[in-house]
Amino acid sequence: MGLLVRAHFFILKGGKSGEVLADPTALSQSTRIWDRSSKGVQMISCVSVKLKQIFKKGKKYSWPRPELCLRCRGHQLWGHGYVASYFDGFAQPLYLKRYRCPACGCVIKMKPAGYLKRFQAPLDTIRSSIRCRLQRGCWLSALSRSRQNHWFKALLRKVKAFFGDPAADHVLHAFELMLARGLNPVSRSI
Repeated sequence: MGLLVRAHFFILKGGKSGEVLADPTALSQSTRIWDRSSKGVQMISCVSVKLKQIFKKGKKYSWPRPELCLRCRGHQLWGHGYVASYFDGFAQPLYLKRYRCPACGCVIKMKPAGYLKRFQAPLDTIRSSIRCRLQRGCWLSALSRSRQNHWFKALLRKVKAFFGDPAADHVLHAFELMLARGLNPVSRSI
């Protein structure tokens, strides 16, 4: 057995958390997010896609099929339906493709790159909102103030938890550090 990497997971129903060791060769260039649920492991694979194309084609959009299962490295993946997800700029949900590995039961959900888990706004919009608040003391006019305030307060809470009480000019740097570590810097959970 070679080098192992540590991945943090949350058990959704029980509210507990823990860690799991994974073989880094099972990880490829696209981002993987592990989400531990009561039915097994669900993994989210971020891929470069255009939301407008997904909106136009709906379920007929040709999603890239993963070559291997992210969990057991199995070669045979089955289509496992679609999940309706909402994104900014679209009044209707977009259908994201899921695949299932028959060997281990892992469900892989495809997700557009550039979006944080469970967030409808693009990462660049969230980053711009926080930068605007820190540098100019105001919010972006195109988005609701309460939504931007939610992101900002969650970020400040996480920055205090991970880095102590930093100066205002270090908050954006801490935001980027958390992203680099694979953490969602604007989620309410720590």
